[in-house]
Amino acid sequence: NIEGILEPTIRELAVEARLERQRTRLLSRFDSSERVCFWEKYLTSFDLILKSADFHKLLEIISDRLGSLSGVRLLDAGCGNGNFGAWLMLAKNARRRLRNRPVIYVGIDYASAALLEAERRFQEIRKEQINRNTPERDHMEWILNVCDLNRPFPFLNSYFDKVCCNLVLSYVDDPHFTLSEIRRVLKVGGNVVVTSVKPL
Repeated sequence: NIEGILEPTIRELAVEARLERQRTRLLSRFDSSERVCFWEKYLTSFDLILKSADFHKLLEIISDRLGSLSGVRLLDAGCGNGNFGAWLMLAKNARRRLRNRPVIYVGIDYASAALLEAERRFQEIRKEQINRNTPERDHMEWILNVCDLNRPFPFLNSYFDKVCCNLVLSYVDDPHFTLSEIRRVLKVGGNVVVTSVKPL
């Protein structure tokens, strides 16, 4: 719930930045199974960003750049805990972006524990929407899949209307390969939004 969001303190942000630098150095030494384990632990405990109004503003910018999501198939490449999907499901966001037909949200990540957390969050939001009998309860259908962004995506060419890849690309082995896969699964004329806080 966005109400009650507290901005992290400067100290919390500094600690998180230091930990991020340490994680990045360690990650370069991991083999594939160690990377999955690392990201599962990282993503399942990562909630500081959810307190940030700046992060919520970023999600709003992503959504604005994607445009209307009504009736489209959306890929969230590297969805982690499903932050963007959960944000889309929230009532004030859903009303503006998912007007007539539900978005088909497909989240992929190779951290299965994070996908389980995303599923739990989506179910929790949906349950609250049903209990409140809000019209937003039908604005998003979702599918979550384990998928390594360093390998070919398990989707047909031109399968998605829109794709987002939020704060993930700088962590994959070969960003050019991942971008080529995003392009391959995106329909001609579709929208893609990629964000990164690190140089590629």
